[in-house]
Parts: sequence; C-alpha cells; structure tokens
Amino acid sequence: PTMLHEQSKSKSTVFFIVTGFGSFGSVLSNPTTDIANKLCGYISSKRSQINQKASHPQVQTKVFKTSAKSVEQELNQLYQDILDWKNFTLPISSPTRSSFPENSDENNRKIVVVLHLGVHIKATKFRLERCAYNEATFRIPDEDGYSPSKISIHNDHPFGECFVTELDVNRLHCELSTRSISRNLATNDSSSDVCCGVEVSVDPGRFVCNYTYCYSLKNCAAIKNNCEKEIGPGRLPPLVYSLFLHVPPFSVASEELQLSFITDLIHAIEHQLNGDHSN
Repeated sequence: PTMLHEQSKSKSTVFFIVTGFGSFGSVLSNPTTDIANKLCGYISSKRSQINQKASHPQVQTKVFKTSAKSVEQELNQLYQDILDWKNFTLPISSPTRSSFPENSDENNRKIVVVLHLGVHIKATKFRLERCAYNEATFRIPDEDGYSPSKISIHNDHPFGECFVTELDVNRLHCELSTRSISRNLATNDSSSDVCCGVEVSVDPGRFVCNYTYCYSLKNCAAIKNNCEKEIGPGRLPPLVYSLFLHVPPFSVASEELQLSFITDLIHAIEHQLNGDHSN
C-alpha cells in the first residue's frame, strides 16, 4: 500500500504506543508485560550507541488486561486521546516528553503507530500479523470470564470480515530479516536465541489478540476516512497506523533479544512511514 506520508519533504516524528497484555489462562507471566514495562528504558539506554544524527522515535507503553471489555475501554480512550492531539503528550517516564504542535500542515502532521504485542506460546519466530478478523471465538474465557463463539467484534461489519494493516508488512519482514542476518554474522553465533527469525502471518487467532487488532484497525480506518477534516482551527488529525506482533516465549527468544527486535521493528516502521528506503 502507498504510505500517506511518503510525499512529505521533511521527516516527521513518529509517535509509538506499544501495548502488551497481562496474564491469561495458563500464561501466568506474560512476556509482553515485561517487554512493555522495560522497552522505554531499553531504547533510552541504547541511544548513546546510535548515530546522533539518526531519528529517535518517541515511545510510550501500556499493558492491557487480557479482556475484551477492558481492551475496548482502553482503545476507545486511546484513540480519543490521539484525535485530541493538542493534549496528546508522552508521559514523564518516557525517554522524551513531547506533544503535538498547535498548528500543522501536510508536511509536519504527526504520525502515530499503535503497536500491539501478544505472546504466541507455540511460536518459534516473531510473527508480523498482516490482518485481523471480525470474529471473536475464544478457546478459553478471557480474564473477565467472557467466552464468545462466532460473535462479530463490530456489528456494523460482516462477520469474519478481514481488516488489513496499512503498513507494508512484506517490506518490514525484509528489513527485519536483513537486520537479523547482519546481527548473526556480527556475533558469529548460531544459537537458537540469536537466530530466532521473523515471518508474516495472516492468522492472529480469534482470541483477545485478534479482538484487539481488529478493534485498532477499524479505528485507524475511521480516522483515515476523516483525515482531511479539521479537529480544531488549522489542525488535522494525525496519520494513524496499527500493527500486531506475536512474540514467542522467553524460552525461545530471550528478553534481551525481544527488546532488541522490537526496537528494530520500531525503527523499520519509522523509516517506512517517512519514505526512507534505506536500512
């Protein structure tokens, strides 16, 4: 797909909201909780090792309860905060604190990426999810005891409808695979931890991960459909994208590797949205 911002002459700051999940079912310690809690600190610690001329995406994180109702409440508030961009501010705990400007034109409209993380306990690779489906069929109850079967997430859309991310997942896969190969060659390490790969998936399941992604993608589409409508004097809404990444358990890919991979993913998304075709 064509990126809406690739025609911009100047690079824009990309704001990332990275979400993880809490416990569910037999997963008492969800790795995405730890990743979300440690990601900002990890990125901050790595900045001194990065070219100072390189861009630094701004990141905030949040952990969702593994519950359809809770996810709906969290995302309704999140996307409303994004639209109310005059007041959209990164928290004090983030590596940098910044807010959207009062005035904007097409060349400096802010870009927001909502990056959801979920664990796939049987995965042996990172999985970039291309799409989500308008179906809730929970194999186990969520953390509020909700256990739907063949229920539409959005009643105003056909059951099972596929919602596809606007991000170019194939390009992200290519860049991340190249980075992984380079890292393996640099470390001369063929261990399973270093070599854990990445793949593109079109099946995020039908549990809370899919529910979350479907809810986010519909919100992104709604904002895009109204993207030229001012939300205040001289203010257009930001360009908003969403992506879901399924991560393997820490027994397959260590916490350090996962933090590194997700940092690489954040930079790859930023390059893509700013029209930078270099790695």
